[in-house]
Amino acid sequence: MNTVMETRMSIIQQTFADATTVQGTVLSVDAGLLDEVETMFEFLRKEIVVLRRKNTKLRKELAEAESDKQEIFDHALDIDHAFSLSKICNEQKSKTDMALLDDTNRRMRRKEVSKLRNELKTQRQAHDEQLQEMGAEFEMALRHREMDLNTMQ
Repeated sequence: MNTVMETRMSIIQQTFADATTVQGTVLSVDAGLLDEVETMFEFLRKEIVVLRRKNTKLRKELAEAESDKQEIFDHALDIDHAFSLSKICNEQKSKTDMALLDDTNRRMRRKEVSKLRNELKTQRQAHDEQLQEMGAEFEMALRHREMDLNTMQ
């Protein structure tokens, strides 16, 4: 862009020089007009320098903004990957927790079944003892009756 502007300025200067000379004859040009044109060219040269500096500054700012944008994008990508990894870890932990919970429930059920079996065994033993006592009492009551019947006869 800078070289384009300089090329245009050179073309304008050449055109001005050509306009002041026609077939080898130098035309009379107002000196005040020449000074004004020269002042305008000088102003435009200075303006081009200022605009080039601004352009350079803006390009740097744009490069910095692009760099910041890329850093933010990379950070967002890292966060997305971390979230995905965290999600996978949570799923695995949930599966592990469920397996441990199932195992714990099975152990608790086994303990409960074992406890209930022991209680049932104890109750059966107590019931068998009661049956034996009742059987012994019944036997004794029968013998007493038989004795009473025998004594009555």
